[in-house]
Amino acid sequence: MIDFTSFIEANQGSAIVTNSTGQILEINKRAEELLECTASEVVDKQAEDLFPVLTSFFGRMTGHARPKNTPALTGEYISPSGKEIILSIRANELKFEDQRYFWFNIEKADSEEDEENLRDKNFYKKILSQSRDVILQLDSGNRIIYVSPSCFPLMGYEPAEILNEKKFNQFIYGEDRKQFDNVWKQSLRHRDKFLVNRFRITQKSGTPVWVEVHVEREYDSRGRLVQSIANLRNITDRINYQLELEKIRDRYQLAVEAGHNGIWDYSFKEKHLFVDNSLKSLLGFSSEDQIDKQFIRDRLIDPKDLNALRNAIEQYVKEGKSYFEETFKMIHKSRVSLWVLARGKIFYEDGLPDRIICSVTDITEKID
Repeated sequence: MIDFTSFIEANQGSAIVTNSTGQILEINKRAEELLECTASEVVDKQAEDLFPVLTSFFGRMTGHARPKNTPALTGEYISPSGKEIILSIRANELKFEDQRYFWFNIEKADSEEDEENLRDKNFYKKILSQSRDVILQLDSGNRIIYVSPSCFPLMGYEPAEILNEKKFNQFIYGEDRKQFDNVWKQSLRHRDKFLVNRFRITQKSGTPVWVEVHVEREYDSRGRLVQSIANLRNITDRINYQLELEKIRDRYQLAVEAGHNGIWDYSFKEKHLFVDNSLKSLLGFSSEDQIDKQFIRDRLIDPKDLNALRNAIEQYVKEGKSYFEETFKMIHKSRVSLWVLARGKIFYEDGLPDRIICSVTDITEKID
């Protein structure tokens, strides 16, 4: 093993030497004093375990990367006695016998500016740790050089498993990868700064998960990609919800084609009512006639039944029921009353009513 003792003791500052993976090999006396520890307490440990701020450094230094012009990193260190020390750490590369090592100069960062910067970093780190979205930093080749802690719940991987080891598109579900690559390349050709897309990623378990990604890119003065910041949000429930809505609508459409039925689709959030052409025809209107929520309320539902229907819907929602069935009177365009049976489903999103889809059947003959 190479003896770095004479080398780091000759250094005028506090110095630590690690191998290429971050294992601490040597520490000089000045560093021991600064860190309030002995060499035996830190040698063979991982540098990022003592100085969390170096986690991203060792991630970026894989492959052929070089720490040239690496700015000083400011981070906190907890001494064996539990004392918190704010440090400024600057990296340099060493080469001995074709092996790669890193030499770190460390010093106490006691300026107000450094402390303020660290507080800001810790504040944003706390936000990222609590966010359900995954934040990725990608280099110019789409290699992941940073991933937020929420990586595991969404992707099934610990950050260390994918950091600098994988390109982002390697996690995209096979059937969606070609489409994503085409969109990505096209937006790069146009030098787009922002990109929004939806696709599936594959979790470590092999399960596909729908995500919506918002990407912001940084280019250099020549228009070459420097890095990308991607925000991934799990939208699987939303996609499944939309698919279920489509299935319900298709099912009701078959019922419409089979009998004297129509479809009524109301969005609680958007306050929007959709009435299909079959229901319009049932009520004596043409497909061109516009029928909205207010028109239904003021003209097409018998005033005697309106409040009862409204109260019934509110009660269904209050009890969290999904199945809906009510009988009431609607007014034909000719002003003739029709008894109708409305059967359908109430959809909830995040515990709140989102929409109600019903088939409406004329049952006047049965009641009369």
